Amino acid sequence: MLYKDDAYHRMFVDEAEEQILQLQNLILSLYQKDVSDDQVHLMFRVAHSLKGATATLNISSMVELTHRLEHIFDLKRKMNICFSEIMIDMMLSITDYLKKIHETLYKESTFEVDEALRIFLEEIDVYLPVYANQKEEKPYLEGHILTLDFEDDASMLCVKAYMIIDLLKDQLTIVKTNPQDYEHSEDLDFHHKFELQVEAAIDVDVIKKCLEPITDIKNIFWTQEEPKEKDEVQMIPTKIQSIKVPIEQVDRIISLTERLVILQEKMAYEMDLLKAEFKKDYVFHNIQKVQEDFNDQIAALRQLSVDTRMVPIEMIFRPLPRYLKKLTDNQDKEIELKLTGGDTGVDKKLIELLNDPLQHMIRNAVDHGFENSRERITKGKAAIGCLEINATQNQNQLILEIKDDGKGIDINTIKKKALSRNQISIEEAEYMTHQDWLDLIFKPGFSTKDIVNEVSGRGVGLDVVKDSILKLNGSIEMETSIGVGTTFFLKIPLTLSIMDCFILAQDNCLYGVPESMVLEVLSYEPMKLKESVYLSAYGNMFSWKDNYIPYLKLSEYYNLKPRDLPRYMHLCVVGLGDKKIALQCDEILGKKSLVMSSVGDLVGEDKILGRRNDLLGLSSLGDERLVQVLEISYFLKEKG
Repeated sequence: MLYKDDAYHRMFVDEAEEQILQLQNLILSLYQKDVSDDQVHLMFRVAHSLKGATATLNISSMVELTHRLEHIFDLKRKMNICFSEIMIDMMLSITDYLKKIHETLYKESTFEVDEALRIFLEEIDVYLPVYANQKEEKPYLEGHILTLDFEDDASMLCVKAYMIIDLLKDQLTIVKTNPQDYEHSEDLDFHHKFELQVEAAIDVDVIKKCLEPITDIKNIFWTQEEPKEKDEVQMIPTKIQSIKVPIEQVDRIISLTERLVILQEKMAYEMDLLKAEFKKDYVFHNIQKVQEDFNDQIAALRQLSVDTRMVPIEMIFRPLPRYLKKLTDNQDKEIELKLTGGDTGVDKKLIELLNDPLQHMIRNAVDHGFENSRERITKGKAAIGCLEINATQNQNQLILEIKDDGKGIDINTIKKKALSRNQISIEEAEYMTHQDWLDLIFKPGFSTKDIVNEVSGRGVGLDVVKDSILKLNGSIEMETSIGVGTTFFLKIPLTLSIMDCFILAQDNCLYGVPESMVLEVLSYEPMKLKESVYLSAYGNMFSWKDNYIPYLKLSEYYNLKPRDLPRYMHLCVVGLGDKKIALQCDEILGKKSLVMSSVGDLVGEDKILGRRNDLLGLSSLGDERLVQVLEISYFLKEKG
């Protein structure tokens, strides 16, 4: 019996999830290409491994389903049956059911065969052809033969035989077995024993030690004389390459690292206070050296903790082929999905947050981007469209490139829709650039579809994507060409827990600006700054690098007292993509590593901080002063 709180349960659900997704992706690939023998063998092995694990843990529902999959793959291996579209759909339905059961096993200890599953299994059995059960002749064994006797009531002997081979493979060179095809043999074929012919015998005690995890073995013996020199027998050491660690422990390590970063800031603050008095003291000088080494070790630990919480973005990629297949089933469109860069690491928090935006992007490409097969052929294109999603890492950013070879975005269509629906006035249209028109597809409620269907037409799509990416301090860019296709670039910080920020001081308040969004830090004499700022219909604008960008005083925005007659005025120019803004403050204190705390429970109606859209998170410095980390995307959206 499997108990949801034990180690076996956690290990099983982790491994089973990977196996189910692997099966699903392998089956999905059957729609687009001929299946090779290697691919069939791989599918069979994955299904067989999953069946063995579920049988060992007595999860009957998954055993029944994986047994059907295994049977289908075995028929393909032995009789080369045709994988028709109906057959592929049926196999995908099996994987869907396996996913449903797997999700239940995260909370419960088992999932029994209910009436719905029983009906589903009967439908599979009716469809599958019935073939004679051919048995192999007993193989002839000679030389050193290891015999393992099972208890009379032992069951699932094919699974136990598989485990025996796996546990002994490092100790013995196995030549032959009886039954020979033990993985597919029924319990009756074993006759209560399993025989292995090997090149050389070893001590039975060593074998018994290796096979301790397997139950129902009554006796183990050699038909040849056992080795006399027991002292010569050595266990082969196993080199462990990796271990599975519960995610709670990883989070605990990261939390402790974050606390060390806070202590590091506090130590730096205290050292600065002592510096004036003990600057020339020899002991203080040695302490400074220790502090420098401490800082280096903290930096290394911080990077290690960031790497530990990184998971491959392939976890998001895996369900996408199935998702695309469902979208195209009801449309006259054939689309091939190419996924690259799946080994790119991202913060585990991003995995959940990126799933919905990526699915929105795929849905948008299917409905708006791609022509149907007839249109593509008429235009001289391949009948099957191509959607490419590529993940890469550039310094501390994740870059997702979503590229289609569809029809591209027609600016004239956008203009007609926006004007006809009064989303843009004629006066506004006169001043809009090419990029301004393209940006309309990210506006809430905007859609070029006249008819609402299951996929699109409701004006809910790319605006959700943009909002989600901006909340992650990311950006979205686009390139399009009519008749060629469209490419979107999503750029997102790799990690969210510890962030390097520039600290802006205004009155007695401190504000953090993520370093990744800072374009330049400037200092001006008051009169010189005045010459670079002018008032427009859109508010104050600042002259920066031959362009005018919005200019915002933090003192005015937050209703704070500005410094009287400052010698210098300090500006922090921030931006994402083509959006930029200059923030003026009393002082810029430099760059600090901040441990972020969420403001989710503090912001909102009747909450401590009230309604605040300008905050990304909270942190503190070494002197325990509060730092409000700004949601720069909000300022760019409102003022940029």
